[in-house]
This record gives sequence, structure tokens and C-alpha cells, in this order.
Amino acid sequence: MTSFDTEPKKNALATQMLRGVFGVYLFIAIAVTAIHMIAEYFNTEDSIYQEMNQIHKTFETGLAQALWTMNDEQSSAIPLGILNMPVITRVQLLDHQGKILSDIQQNTTQENMFTKSFEIYYYNSGKSHTVGTLLLSSSQDIIINKLRHGFIFILINAAIKSIALWLIFLWFGKRLIHKPLHAITRAIKKMDIDNLHMTVIRSPDNNQNEIGTLTESFNTLITRLSSAKMDLDKIHQQQELEVKEHKIAKIEIEQLNNVLDERVRLRTLELEHSQKEALQANLAKTQFLARMSHELRTPLNEVLGFAQVQERLLRKEGNQRQKETTQHILDAGHKLLRIIEDILNYSQIDDTENDIALEICDVDVAILEAIQQVQESNKGSQIQINYASSQLKAKSNLLKLMQVVTHIVSNAVKYNHNKGSVNIMCAIAVEGHIEIAIQDTGVGIGKEHWKDIFLPFTRLEYAESHQIGGVGVGLSLARSLIRKMQGDISLSHSSPDGSLFIITLPISEDLGISAQL
Repeated sequence: MTSFDTEPKKNALATQMLRGVFGVYLFIAIAVTAIHMIAEYFNTEDSIYQEMNQIHKTFETGLAQALWTMNDEQSSAIPLGILNMPVITRVQLLDHQGKILSDIQQNTTQENMFTKSFEIYYYNSGKSHTVGTLLLSSSQDIIINKLRHGFIFILINAAIKSIALWLIFLWFGKRLIHKPLHAITRAIKKMDIDNLHMTVIRSPDNNQNEIGTLTESFNTLITRLSSAKMDLDKIHQQQELEVKEHKIAKIEIEQLNNVLDERVRLRTLELEHSQKEALQANLAKTQFLARMSHELRTPLNEVLGFAQVQERLLRKEGNQRQKETTQHILDAGHKLLRIIEDILNYSQIDDTENDIALEICDVDVAILEAIQQVQESNKGSQIQINYASSQLKAKSNLLKLMQVVTHIVSNAVKYNHNKGSVNIMCAIAVEGHIEIAIQDTGVGIGKEHWKDIFLPFTRLEYAESHQIGGVGVGLSLARSLIRKMQGDISLSHSSPDGSLFIITLPISEDLGISAQL
């Protein structure tokens, strides 16, 4: 066990406080002492300049008279007298033309010297005449000699203050912080969890400070811990009884879990079997639609073939009723053939995940061909289809794009009002994409049906009530095809005044392939 009966260690709180406070004080003391010494230096230097100025004033009259009367003996004697001054190390006397008349100095080095220049004026008939210049020099050694005793006193004063502060902090830190904390930590180390009531710390004499508060709080904590331990022992005894009951309950729960796991496993098997049956049923439905569409298309092509032969024969001979009947057969056959092809394409769409080749596709060609097919399928319709050439190229598949546009435009014609119109516009919407907007003046689609119109075999009530042909796979097939070409279709707007479908396609890139019709 670690002993706490030693003097404060380097990591003790009192030591840390002492080290921190003394470090800051020492830094401040050094800084203040340095500033004080620098200030004393400059004050002394300023006093020397003042003495030089006073010397100039004292000897200026004599020097001016000697220079004016050209008294060489006096001009040499006065600088010697000035050199005897304690602060002067060199004296230079120049005449009014700058010629050196006298240059004398003490036996000192020329280093660390500073000089001050004074003009000498002679007053004659109320006018001043510049008769020469007096240069007085002094040395930094003189400043240091003057400050030596002051510097020593400043250093001794700072050292005494630092040592005294260190001792004061050491004594108060040990008495006020280390000893009380030492008593608390020793009590904590000797604390016995089974005899908490024996662990009590005597309150310090100065119990009004934070240490006293900490001691009281510790004693209160010990009292509460002792009480809590007694309660905990009672709870522990009660929990031992509950643990036995829990073990019994755990065994029963495990048995129930085993039963539930078995039920979940059986239910999972049933769901997997149901999912397989649903997938098989969907596959069977798709295969049935594909097979039926294929089986229907063969005899239907024969019917259309014979009807076309009959139509050519009746062009030269045959009455008007026979021609109209034959034309009705052809029109109905073509409509039925398109429905069968739509069902066949839809049934095959999942099998063509990545089989649509993309190319540089002329959007104008695709749209104009789609318009022509819709117009041929709706002969006699009074719906006007408008389109202005855009001369844009898209990254798509020409035949599939024609098929997509045909489905949208065909619906716009079938669900339009009499003498209505379909407007097709094509433009670059955002960077890298083209939008084909198909807007009609038809009956519109209720908002509650917007999410359903792209589902397969979806027919609106309006189509049933007005006997509009189709099986409801056109929009679903168109969206599937356009998404395989990295585009999309959305219903942007619909109201009783018409609907607006938007086809989005990526703009053409240099694929090295040109679309040809």
C-alpha cells in the first residue's frame, strides 16, 4: 500500500500550485527587473546628455570669444578643461568652416561611444554668428559604472523577494492544502467496505474553507454509503431468492422458444413454398401470354394477308360495300395485331434485361415515324398532331424510341376530345438530358389513378365506359423500354383539360454508331 506519510511529492497539489505560481512570479520578476534595468540605463544616458548640455552652456561664452578673436591658446585650454569632466571621454572643436581646431580624448577605446553636437554662437551688435561646433562624446562604460551598484541592488532585491515568496507559499501550501488532503487520502486508502462506519475523517481546524467542506462531504458520503450497503445487503438476499425463481422461469422460456423456433421454421418453409408457387404462377402466366400471343399472331397474319389480297382484287371490281367491309377487316386485324404484339413484348420484357443496343438516335425521325403510325391506326380521326423539328440527337435506340412515343401519342389520341390536338415538343432540359413533352387536350387522369397508370393491364373507367380499345399494357411497356435505355417517363400534369407526359433521354455522345431507319 502506498504511504502518505512523506513530504509533498512533485505531483502533490501544493507542490504543483507552488511550482505554477512561482514560475509565473519568476517570469514576471525577471521581466520587471529587466525593464527596470533598461529604464535605469536610459535614464542615466539621458542624464549624461543633460550634463553635456549644461557643459555646453557653461563653456559656450568662452569658446565663442576665443573662436571670434582667433585665440588659439584659449581654444586649446577650454577643451582640456571640458575633458576633465567625469562624463566626457572626448572633446572636438571645429571652426565655422568645419575645420578641426582641437580633438582630445581620454585613454579609452573608441567602442561603445555616443556623441552630441552643439553649435557655438557669438553675439555682436545684437546679431548671432555661428563661429564653430563643439562635439562632446561619452562612453557606455561610464553609464555602466554609474549603474553598477543600482543593478546589484535590483538583482539582490528580486532574489530576496523570490526566495521569500517561495518559502511563504511552501509553508502555507503544506499547512492549508497538503496536510488536510493527506488526511483525506489516507482515510480513503484505509477505508474498509465492510466497516464503513469506522472510516471517519477529523475536520480540520479551519473547516470553513473548501478542505473543510470536502471533509464534511466525505463523512456524509461514508454515512450514506454505510446505510446504502445495509439496504443493498437486504436487496441481495431478496435477489438470491428471485434468481432461483428466474432460473426456473428461464428453463420454461427456453422450452417455449424451442417451440416457437419450430413454428417459425415451419412457417418460413410454407412462405418459401408459397413464394415459389407465386413465381411459378407468374412465369406460367407470362409463358401463357407469350404462347397465346404467338399462336394468335400466326392465323391473324394469314387473315390480314387474305384481306389484303381481297382488298387489291376489289380495287378494280367489286362494289363499295365490299371495299368498306374488307377495309374494316384490315383495320380491325391491324389493331388486334398491335394488341397481341404489345402483350408479347410485355411478356418478353423481363427476358431482355440488357439487350437494347444504344446508338446516336435522331429524335425527329423517331417522333415523325411514331406520328405516322398513330395516324395510320386512327384513320378518320379529327385529332391534330403538332410537332416542330428539334434536330436533336439522343443516346437511345431508334426502333424502341419510336415504339415508346407511339404508345404515348396513341393514348393521347384515343383519350382526346373530338377535334382535339396533341402537341409534341422536344428540347434540352438539363445538361446531358433531352425531354420530349407530349401534351394533349383530352379528358385527363384523376390524381388518384396517377400511381396506377404505369401498372400492366390497368384500364381506367373512362376507357371501359367509352369502349376504347386496348388491354392496358402500353404505358407499362413504354416505361420499361425507356428505363432500359437510361431514360424515364412521368406524368407531369393532368386535368380535365388534358395531360402532359414527359419522356427523359440522355443526350447523344460519340458512340461511333449512327442510327439509321
